[in-house]
Amino acid sequence: MTDTIVQRLRTLIIISLILGVGHHFDHAIRGNHVGWPLNGDVNPFTFSLSAYPVYLYALVLLARRSPYTMPYVAVASPAFALLVTFVHLTIEPPQDIIAPHSSLVVGYFAFAWLVALVISLYGLAFYAGSLWMRQRRTAPA
Repeated sequence: MTDTIVQRLRTLIIISLILGVGHHFDHAIRGNHVGWPLNGDVNPFTFSLSAYPVYLYALVLLARRSPYTMPYVAVASPAFALLVTFVHLTIEPPQDIIAPHSSLVVGYFAFAWLVALVISLYGLAFYAGSLWMRQRRTAPA
């Protein structure tokens, strides 16, 4: 892995982490669709928190220049992207994100933040997947 690839992948992971943390804070602020550890319910919110240790471990793999970094991120990213997309299309529609805020501007900003999160996860999945495929094609048999 070249330094450029490592830096790009690290940047994409960190962007996704920041957007994820911001979206989870938005859940806490608006108080809907939250679960454990903010209350006793175990729900999609709770399971979505698993993204943080997964991506932190990906950063560790990346720092060690592990050959398993690409397949790990290439599998985890689409899984999280699909989970976030599915949950927000079926369980938490846009009005559940926009309406609870005191201002429509803030509500639409929160929704735009979610869209950016989804785009970052799919972008990360695509980038890591393409690197993994390239890595597999150039690996000695």
